[in-house]
Amino acid sequence: MSAPRIKGGLDRIPVGSKHDGRRRITDDQKLQMKKLYEMGKSIHEITRIVGCSRRSVQYVIFPERLAIVKQQAKEAKRWEPYNTKDIRREVMRKYRAKKRALLAEGKITPIK
Repeated sequence: MSAPRIKGGLDRIPVGSKHDGRRRITDDQKLQMKKLYEMGKSIHEITRIVGCSRRSVQYVIFPERLAIVKQQAKEAKRWEPYNTKDIRREVMRKYRAKKRALLAEGKITPIK
C-alpha cells in the first residue's frame, strides 16, 4: 500500500526546528559555558559538563573564531553544503524519508 499523496509534495511540509535533527545549544547552556570558563575550567571539562563538542564550546566562548572559520570556508569555496548532485540526492532522499516517518507518526501535519 502506498502512502497518501500530499498536495504540493513532501518538500512543502515544514519540519520545524523541533524535528530537524540538529542539536541546539540553549541560551542557558551558553551562559553556563561562559561562567565555567571564567571559573577556570578547561574547554575539555566544559564539554563533559555541558555535553556538546569542543568546537561548539570554543565558538561560544570565542565567537571571533567562528567568524574566522566562516571567512576561510568562503574563501576556499567549501561553504556550499553539498558539492555534487549525487551527494545532494542521497541527503534529500534521507531527509524525505525522515519527513514521511514524522508525518506517519503525526508529529508534523501537511499544508492544506
